[in-house]
Amino acid sequence: MDLKNMTRNDKIKVALNPNTPVDILLKLTKDKNEWVRATVAQNPNIPVEGLRKLITDDKYTVRRQIALNPKVPRTLLVMLFEYEKSLALPVMYVLKNLYRHANFPEFAKRVMTTLYGDIPEWL
Repeated sequence: MDLKNMTRNDKIKVALNPNTPVDILLKLTKDKNEWVRATVAQNPNIPVEGLRKLITDDKYTVRRQIALNPKVPRTLLVMLFEYEKSLALPVMYVLKNLYRHANFPEFAKRVMTTLYGDIPEWL
């Protein structure tokens, strides 16, 4: 598959496909377009190594999609939370999605609430 000659929309379609081979998903984690990276972050078959690369992505849209992916293991969710905490201005949308994730541990929820207060329901 020649990713270099594909349009952004074509790459997004590939990133969404649950049958896309893992090696292609890993290549898409390095794409220059944030929407391609955000889309691959939500693919349920992206391996842990691909998610780990995206945790520190400078675009919050990518990190938010990691927090929305139901298959992300708790260790990576905690890593994402640690990254958000390290930012001068953590993104509330990422924090909200982490807090609501089924795999996000209770201790991390307590830390989040202590640091940032209750997550507003309207977020």
